[in-house]
Amino acid sequence: MAPNLASILTFVLILGASLLITWQAGRRTRSSSEFYAASHSIGGFSNGLAIAGDHLSAGTLLGVTAVIYTDGYDGLIYMTGGAVGYPLLMCLLAERLRNLGSYTFVDVLSARFRETSIRVLAATGTLVAAVLYLISQMVAGGALFEVLFGIRYPYAVAMVGGLTVLYVSVGGMLATTWVQMTKAVLLMMSILVLLALLMLNLGEGPLSLLESAARVHQRGEEWLSPGQFLPDRISIFAFVLTGLVGMVGLPHLLMRFFTVPDARQARRSAVYATGYIVTFSLLLWITGLGIIVLLAGNTEILNEQGGMIGSTNMAIMHAARIIGGNLLLGFMASVAFATLLAVVCGLVLAAAAALAHDLYTGVLKRGRADDRTEVRASRISVVGLGVVAVALGIQFRGQNVAYLTALAFTVAASVNTPALVAALFWRGASARGLIIGGWVGMVVSVVLLALSPAVWEGALGLENAPFPWIYPGLFSIPAAALVIVVVSLADRSPGAMIGRGRYDELLAPSVLGRRDTPVIRH
Repeated sequence: MAPNLASILTFVLILGASLLITWQAGRRTRSSSEFYAASHSIGGFSNGLAIAGDHLSAGTLLGVTAVIYTDGYDGLIYMTGGAVGYPLLMCLLAERLRNLGSYTFVDVLSARFRETSIRVLAATGTLVAAVLYLISQMVAGGALFEVLFGIRYPYAVAMVGGLTVLYVSVGGMLATTWVQMTKAVLLMMSILVLLALLMLNLGEGPLSLLESAARVHQRGEEWLSPGQFLPDRISIFAFVLTGLVGMVGLPHLLMRFFTVPDARQARRSAVYATGYIVTFSLLLWITGLGIIVLLAGNTEILNEQGGMIGSTNMAIMHAARIIGGNLLLGFMASVAFATLLAVVCGLVLAAAAALAHDLYTGVLKRGRADDRTEVRASRISVVGLGVVAVALGIQFRGQNVAYLTALAFTVAASVNTPALVAALFWRGASARGLIIGGWVGMVVSVVLLALSPAVWEGALGLENAPFPWIYPGLFSIPAAALVIVVVSLADRSPGAMIGRGRYDELLAPSVLGRRDTPVIRH
């Protein structure tokens, strides 16, 4: 697809507005509190909007529509994680996270278990989950730039990485929050406009689109049944479990609960985010049906090999161009890139916090680094993470971005969630149990992901993947949880006794009901 002036101008306009937001935020970002948590100044509604913007990534907009386009019903399964995960996050964790932490969820674990090994484990889990999530966003960004500007994919990925480093290193959490809020509003506008134009163009309502999509799809009635993208019941169950549990452990989403002033605003954030995500998911499902009907039999969107230009991740972009011309294509591409950029900024910020705040300041400097040094370390970390993200984005070219996003959920569900839930809700948990169980979850999840068909065959180009399922969460999550329980029950060390006493001190319901400021101060 050749580049066009209208789409490029629309893109540059929205990009310029977001750069202005970043510059303004950068003028107000000096301390570590401002860099990591926007000085705990974001209200519940604004933070809920930012959380929704953080969650609704390029994997949602591009990857889920690609799954709907090719595999039908499985695309609906892919959208259930956010709808179910956020109420769980709100009911279980929002209040306790805000009351016990300051910048990252590692602070929450350290409030009870003041051991260096806990901080190292949690920071490593944050880094691995964030980097895996970054892969999907870089793949989507490269495909977007390739379609919009007609430039080669590696250079497109490098441009995305460079912009990310600029946004995060200059503006920190405040800029990230403002970009996420702006992007959430634009994202809802774009999907409403595209859906309205699709229904006008096709002359059908939302209810009739399902029947029409099944009629024109190459898989026919099979398209309405699960098991097209997720090939068996084990894969479906593993994916749902991973999406539900992983949502509770994603570091960049947990980090958002530290930007509000108190626990009440943290709960409100989760309520608003849930409503927004559920609404958007339903609209996206209907839009995906319309895209199938619109693109069926269209040869203009195919390359010389017979595949879709830019891969099936670009189905929604091709639909935008056909139905609204270059202007709508430019608008949708700009919104998709703003979506991607907001999520990438959140991920890079979470990973930089793990490196600079949790490892450099918390472990290496033992809490004795000053604000200026820590912020400088964070900005250096951002540059390094940008380079890693670009390299991995190039390596995983062509992979479905919704699947790649689920890789991050797998690690978060296997490492972060079991440790966080045990620390917050089980008096008998010990630091030793969390450390051993967390590393078991890390090793099992990463090794099985590397041996799975999507990585072993799809990304590495090898044959006969040793592990037959694409999502190992069904094995790694129970393994981590079981080890945490067994080791904690067997632990009779003085450290375990101290941790149990600190649970009574920090997490008693009566205390939580009165506290509205975090117990950790930096």
